[in-house]
Amino acid sequence: NQQLDDQVVTFLAQDHKGTHQKGNTLHVSKIFKWFAADFTPSGGVEEFIRHYKPNLPEKIEIEPSLSYNWSVNAHVTMASRRNLN
Repeated sequence: NQQLDDQVVTFLAQDHKGTHQKGNTLHVSKIFKWFAADFTPSGGVEEFIRHYKPNLPEKIEIEPSLSYNWSVNAHVTMASRRNLN
């Protein structure tokens, strides 16, 4: 669990990848929109993000609008294919 928490903090700290604040809007990765239901047990996307970014202004709008680069997982997929052959 500690490793997962550390990775979430790292991801959300990456400007223009995990989050990007512009004015009163915190832009977050679109992955939070696509998998919003997965965050329901944590109180929803906003509550999940606020848990890891507790210093966010109370009235900030959270907008899942940042592109997600699926190729970051490509090396895992390629390694898996090599192991199947």
